[in-house]
Amino acid sequence: MTGAFLGPLGAKIGFGLSAVLLVVIGVLWLLYGAEKRHSQKEEAAYAQFVADVKAKTELARISDAANKARVERDQIQVTQEISSDYQNDLAALRRRYDERLRLNAKANPGSGRSPSVPGVPGAAVRPDETSGEAGLPLADALIASEQAVQLKALQEWVRGQASVPREP
Repeated sequence: MTGAFLGPLGAKIGFGLSAVLLVVIGVLWLLYGAEKRHSQKEEAAYAQFVADVKAKTELARISDAANKARVERDQIQVTQEISSDYQNDLAALRRRYDERLRLNAKANPGSGRSPSVPGVPGAAVRPDETSGEAGLPLADALIASEQAVQLKALQEWVRGQASVPREP
C-alpha cells in the first residue's frame, strides 16, 4: 500500500529504510550480546575479587589470632618469671630481716625491746644492700626494702612486657 501511494520511488525508499532498520537492529543485537558477555566477564571478575578479599581477610584473621596467642603466651611467661623472681627476692629479704631480729635479740637478751644503746649495724651482704646505717628502725627498713624490691620487679616486668614483639 505504501508503494502504491508513493509510487515506485516510495517502494524503494520503504525497502531501503526497512533494510537499514534491519541492519541497525542486527548491529544493536550484536552490541547487546557483546555487552552482555562483557558484563558477565565483569561480574565474574568481581565475584573472583570478592572471593579473594574474603580469603585474604580470613588468612589475616587467622594470622592475627595466632600472633595474639603468641604475644599473650610470651607476656604470661614474662609475668611468671618476674613474679617468681620477685617472690624469691622478697623471701630472701625477709630471711635477712628475721636473721637481724635474731642477732638483735641475742645482743640484747632483755625484754624484747630495742636495745637502749645502739649496737653495731649489720654488714652488707650484697653490694647493692645498705649496711643498716640508714638510721631507720629495723621494721621501717624492712618496709622500705620491700617497696624497693617491689619497684625493681615492676620495672623489670614493664621492660619484659615491652620487649615482647607485637608484630608477627
